[in-house]
Amino acid sequence: MLPVTWMVTGSSRGIGLALVTELAKYSSNIIFATCRHPDKATRLKEVAEKAYTDRVHIVPLDVTDETSIIEVANMIGDKLGHVGPVPGGAGLDYLIQNAAVTLPSWSMFLLGWHPLQWILDQTRPAIALARPLFTC
Repeated sequence: MLPVTWMVTGSSRGIGLALVTELAKYSSNIIFATCRHPDKATRLKEVAEKAYTDRVHIVPLDVTDETSIIEVANMIGDKLGHVGPVPGGAGLDYLIQNAAVTLPSWSMFLLGWHPLQWILDQTRPAIALARPLFTC
């Protein structure tokens, strides 16, 4: 069976962690689990340790920082040429953009158009910069 490659942003807790936990149960999945602070992602590290060898890779990523996005795109691109049976030059099959983007002054109950536009402005470049990694 050919491997399926996944990138899950915001994977240190909540929905992202649950997705990575479920995906890690299958040896055909190669997962790039991103979060802002991998050193604090204790539960994510536990999932990676229990998973099949070289199947869960914890990657530092801040989706609001263009430099971070470019570094991760390059790192994942390089890694895909060296992970398991994935042939060199293979890309991502799936991107799950789950990372939370917020500012301290926001309230989820008072979220209007301007904060929503800011969120879209932050995530759109991340997806565009990651596009070369996709296989389709």
